This record gives sequence, structure tokens and C-alpha cells, in this order.
Amino acid sequence: MTKQGTKSYSYGWMNKVMSISENGKVSATYDYHVDGQVASMTKVGSAVSADSKGALATAQTTNFYWDGLALIKRGDMSLTNEPYVTGGNPVIAGDRQRAGARVLFNDMLGTTQGSTDGKDFAAINRDAFGQTLDNSTDSDYDYFTGKPKVEGLGYAFLFRNYNAGLGKWTTSDPLGYPDGWNNFAYCNNGVTDSIDWLGGVTISSFFDALYHYAVGVGVPATIGTNIILQSTSTSGYQGEIDAVNNKLSNVNKQQNSGYISHSGSFSWNQGYVLGRNTMAFNVSVKWSASGWVKVGNKYQRTITGTGNVFLSTTDRWDFDPHDESFWDNFENEYGPEMAANMFSLIVSGGLGEAYDLSGGARVSSVNFTAVQYE
Repeated sequence: MTKQGTKSYSYGWMNKVMSISENGKVSATYDYHVDGQVASMTKVGSAVSADSKGALATAQTTNFYWDGLALIKRGDMSLTNEPYVTGGNPVIAGDRQRAGARVLFNDMLGTTQGSTDGKDFAAINRDAFGQTLDNSTDSDYDYFTGKPKVEGLGYAFLFRNYNAGLGKWTTSDPLGYPDGWNNFAYCNNGVTDSIDWLGGVTISSFFDALYHYAVGVGVPATIGTNIILQSTSTSGYQGEIDAVNNKLSNVNKQQNSGYISHSGSFSWNQGYVLGRNTMAFNVSVKWSASGWVKVGNKYQRTITGTGNVFLSTTDRWDFDPHDESFWDNFENEYGPEMAANMFSLIVSGGLGEAYDLSGGARVSSVNFTAVQYE
């Protein structure tokens, strides 16, 4: 996103927002740690703050300090986090400018629902996409799936920023298309049961799979339907579709309708989550043919068909290297292994073990087309 209303956004390294301008004047600048986390935000203006004597300042800087994915200090506020798959959820916030500390209450996704100082509870009301509502209070303690709200940026994740008002990311996914064709959509709009801990890959249906990796050896785990359907955007899936179309182009020329079936398999990579996976492809297609027509010196007819594709997998999640290239192994095996091991350390306090992965899903009403010549 380069412009929103009167605001213009300037980007730098790693596609990070470096400054925001309003009506042609810089209103905020940002710096980042070497790992990509936001390090500071400086508000620029004619009078953005005042000191104890009432003197006005033209710039105000807020610094951010992190422990991995967990924010531990923001300006004068120190934060205590509980371990979670988000990387850490703030549960206690203390500010030296305010008396005492506040306890934060989070839902199962790590999103703050409100806070208390031991006397009064201040609720944070929001819609399903995280946008705070007008009757909310205590915005200084507003965290969405454990990520802080930074003025001008929205909710700051490691890889990119999330605009809850728009319900989408402000930049494209740096990992490409691990969650489907729309790499600006937040968790494929599955906002009530999914998170994106880095700002790159949705964590939803595979909670069960990660848990099995953390606590079991050779334990069967079920892969979620949503993840299976994501494989339909891969070149391997398209290759199986092309194979069906090729079979249609070779049906009996004396017949005008009938059925064909096709079985195959393809491998694909589910970003930095599940690594490489082999998917079985099965379909039965009911087809019909148009009449023969002369085109140039040849006769041809169009074969069209419809069938329900069924995708299924039974795989061994072992993270062993299978590629010749080191970088391919890093993307397809080592990267996912590091992510899974981080989760298993949180859940069980130890590294996970390989286990069996399985599941199935139907892709309804897939259309096929081929041209047959005589």
C-alpha cells in the first residue's frame, strides 16, 4: 500500500515502511532491527509532545525491544510475555510513568480482550478482523495475536504490517503464495480460528499436526482441508489437470459422451510450515462432445467435461533432505523443521519427532476442456 487517504508511504529494505507523509509533509519515520522487527517510531510535527516545563518538542521517538517475536519493551512500558505459538503474548504491562502494572487478558489467538489494574477492567472491543470499535478503551494495551499496534503501521509483524480496518496486509507476502493466490488476505479470511505468527504463513488447520510433531513419535495426524485445497494453486496440480485434458482429447471419436477417470500424484511445498508433501489426485469425469466442424483443412470438435477432484495425502513428516540443491533443501525441509521445532519446544520443552501425516478433501465441480481433431 503506497497511499491511503492523505497519507503516502515510503518503503525501504525488506519492503519496510521507512516514512509516512501527510499532505506532502513527513509525519512519521521508522527504523528497524537487523532481524526486521521495528526498532523505533518517530512522530514528526509542529508540536507532538511537551516536557515537564511545558516546552513543546517537534519530534517524539518510541523505541521497541524484542525477544525473538515477543515484544518486551515499548517506550517506557515493560512487558512480560507468556510462551505461545504466536511467539509470545503480553500478559503483564508496567509503565514507570504510571502507578503499578496492568494484567492483560488474551483470547485463544493471543489477541488482547482487555486489561485490569486489579480494580477496574478496561475492555477492548473489536470485530473479527481485529479492528477496535468506538466503545473500546485502553488502546495502549492493544495486541492482535500478540503483535503490537504501531501508529501509522497498524499491527507490526516480523515480515509485514496488518491493517485491521482494511482486513488485509499492507504489503504482499514475502514468501510468495504459501496461502493461496491472494497474498494480501489475512489468513485467507479465516480470522476466527487462524493466526499468522510471522506475517507470512497461516497457522490454522495444522495445529493438530504441529502438536503431534511436538509430543508423539510416529503418531498419525490429520492435515486440515484448508491446507489440502491450497495445493490447487500449484504447478503440480495443474499438471494433473492437463493430464485429464489430454485424456479427453483422445476419447473414442465415434462416441459423443462417456466417462473417463484419472489417478496421479504431485509434490508441493506448504511454505515454511509443512514442508514438502505428496498429494494423490483422483477424478472421474463425465464428458460430452460438440459436433464436428471444419476449420481450415481439418475437422475438429470440442470435448467438455465436469468431475469432482479428490485430493488426499499420506506422508511422512521427517524433514529429511530430498533435493540436490542446498537452498531447495533449506526452503523445503530445514526451514519447516526449524518452525516445527520452535513450536515443539513451546509445547513439550523438547524437539519433535517424525510422524505420519494424512488427510483428504474434495475439489467440487472442476471443468475440463479439450479439442479433438480428425
